[in-house]
Amino acid sequence: MTDSSYYLSEGKFTQFDDVCRRIADSIDTSSTIKAIDAFVKSIPYGSEKSLWRKRTAGDIIDDGFITGCTDACLVFVTLSRIKGIPAAYVETIEEGFLSDPTDIIQGHIF
Repeated sequence: MTDSSYYLSEGKFTQFDDVCRRIADSIDTSSTIKAIDAFVKSIPYGSEKSLWRKRTAGDIIDDGFITGCTDACLVFVTLSRIKGIPAAYVETIEEGFLSDPTDIIQGHIF
């Protein structure tokens, strides 16, 4: 079996700061994953694309908006890990970008 400690630890953008700990502490532990998912889905989308891939989960929560799936995943992973649930950040990239890196990056974060 794989050691899950990696999937429970902080990262550069998934820091366990006071903002994230406060939100995690408010999450209902009887349905933790659903509650974290509901919290992430409650964060509205913003149009400030210049912040894409520049904010930590705490910054995203503080700013009150996400710029897309990257931000949503960072918040989900961080809150899950704080609650003791191993979570991975998985990024997929469309094949077209791999063959032509001058193309716009297309993909999804899970």
